[in-house]
Amino acid sequence: MPQGNVDIVVIGGGPAGLVAAATAADLGARVLLVDENHALGGQLTKQIHKFFGSREHWAGMRGYKIAARLVAAVEAAGVQVMTGAVAYGIFPGKVVGIATPAGSVSVAAKAIILATGASEKALAFPGWTLPGVMTAGAAQTLANIHRILPGKRILMVGAGNVGLIVSYQLLQGGAEVVAVVEAQPRIGGYAVHAAKIQSLGVPVLTGHTILKAVGKECVEGAVIAALSAGRPVPESERLLEVDTICLAVGLTPAYELAAMAGCRLHYRREAGGWMPEHDATLATGVPGVFVAGDAAGVEEASTAMEEGKLAAVAAAAYMGLLTPADSAGKIEVIAAGLRELRGRDCTLKHIQEEEVWARLAGQGPKAVIECREGIPCNPCETACPRGAIKVGRPITNIPVVDWDKCNGCGRCIAACPGQACFVVNLDYGEDTAAISLPWEMLPWPEQGQKVAMVDGQGREVCTGHVLRVSIPAANDHTAVVTVAVPKKAAPLARRIARQKRY
Repeated sequence: MPQGNVDIVVIGGGPAGLVAAATAADLGARVLLVDENHALGGQLTKQIHKFFGSREHWAGMRGYKIAARLVAAVEAAGVQVMTGAVAYGIFPGKVVGIATPAGSVSVAAKAIILATGASEKALAFPGWTLPGVMTAGAAQTLANIHRILPGKRILMVGAGNVGLIVSYQLLQGGAEVVAVVEAQPRIGGYAVHAAKIQSLGVPVLTGHTILKAVGKECVEGAVIAALSAGRPVPESERLLEVDTICLAVGLTPAYELAAMAGCRLHYRREAGGWMPEHDATLATGVPGVFVAGDAAGVEEASTAMEEGKLAAVAAAAYMGLLTPADSAGKIEVIAAGLRELRGRDCTLKHIQEEEVWARLAGQGPKAVIECREGIPCNPCETACPRGAIKVGRPITNIPVVDWDKCNGCGRCIAACPGQACFVVNLDYGEDTAAISLPWEMLPWPEQGQKVAMVDGQGREVCTGHVLRVSIPAANDHTAVVTVAVPKKAAPLARRIARQKRY
């Protein structure tokens, strides 16, 4: 068990901390990584969805598999690791107090990187202490780590990415998500995440909130209402029969250790609330103390990984392991990547839907991408073997398909984390079109099966006939299902109606 001196102590074994530890060790530092959990990986260990980003961030890979890659890099770099250990204090001289099952130890460091992540916010309302009210993260842990559904009929409060993603995963587990309510007038998460659950029949009610939970010994229902100017609209109350209420109302940086280290705090609402002040290199006002990941402001996992790299380089430079010129060059490369990930500029524009469908006739099978916002993501581009899909730089560009190059192979369908890629063949039959789409719900459709087809809002538009179901290992549990539908319904038919189950 480490006790004494190291070069860098990294506190937190999530994406930021793992990358920080491996990078610092590769730069020649003696690194100790401390995490209170018994397994490294942080939130990634319960993320079963495919991630956005670029190939460098393992875009298109499921979160728990990214965690395994990052842990392997830490092990390969020779980082000392303490799991099941709580860093309870930072004392003068950069001494970190660590509590372990075997007792407490003190470790002195030349630099400290705080990658302590974030904690979920709560929401108080009448009945919020009833069993059955929990955070979205708790529900995700139950479902994805312990394989226990938190409930059968669920209300999700909050339409940010966390609320939308966890809703989809609860549907995958067999629960019924009765509704997602969001107090703001618009969805806070990515539209593609919202589209996935809306097409599966889940209403996303913006401008709505929960008023109270109903039940005697546990949740038996929830009363929701519309909002106007932040107040409930009279006579808009509705009782939903639910047994679980999940709260996805935001995250706040875990700043406690930073405050103990003497770091000044400042408040940024858009980044989660109170957090340590830091400069462009993630250095705080306390010499030798750096922050990274959600502890420096709540963002995406790909951004956290880049921040872990940046903090490691800055810490190595602080200790003299890098020359000023070397550190400046590395920092600028990382900073440029962060600017791109955080941007929303789109230099490539998506053609109008009417034009897409007008041009599809006579083309045979062609990829259609319904990605309409500047998400930092390009797996569709890297998956295409013919170079028919263009994202380019910045990575937030909206994908554009060159139909002269596209042969409708469909590799983009399973690669897309947002499930926004389809292959459409309007020439399949005289009155019939064929649509290939992604599918990740049980039960799997079967060849020859008749299925109800729905639009992006989950409304039934036609009956389809399953032509084939493809689930190669390379798709990583995303099936590509090809369905024959009436040609006139092709512009609307986007999903197979989900068969509800408990």
